[in-house]
Amino acid sequence: MLDPIFINFGQHAVHSLNTAIQAWQQNQCPEAEELVFSHFVICNDTQETLRFGQVDTDENVLLVSLHSHQYSWRSHKSPQLLHICIEGWGNWRWSEPFSVDNAGIFIRTIQYKGRTASLIIKVQQFSGVQKQIIICGRQIFCSYLPESI
Repeated sequence: MLDPIFINFGQHAVHSLNTAIQAWQQNQCPEAEELVFSHFVICNDTQETLRFGQVDTDENVLLVSLHSHQYSWRSHKSPQLLHICIEGWGNWRWSEPFSVDNAGIFIRTIQYKGRTASLIIKVQQFSGVQKQIIICGRQIFCSYLPESI
């Protein structure tokens, strides 16, 4: 006689299994949309090349304008906070650290040689365990005209 086995699955295990199944199904379909494997997708919606990384580590990930990066924490021993700097300013001046735990919008400023850059950071829930972090400039222009400009 065999004893019953009870297995508990958390959100992260379900996410991993679901993503693995999707990847397997897309294996024969190269034109399929890119899968998001990580828990964070960081998007650079500015006109500048940015660097970001986990606070209290030597991490610095280059993120060019209008691109994204699937991100995982470098270390679980360091605070789970990010900071950003603008690559084109030469001397890396990091922003104040920020958390990506809760959805919301906030501003971080970077100052260097009399120049100030304000970055709008939007944290959005992407799925049950995934978040999208969008980094935008302070000014965004859009056209509501029916014709393309």
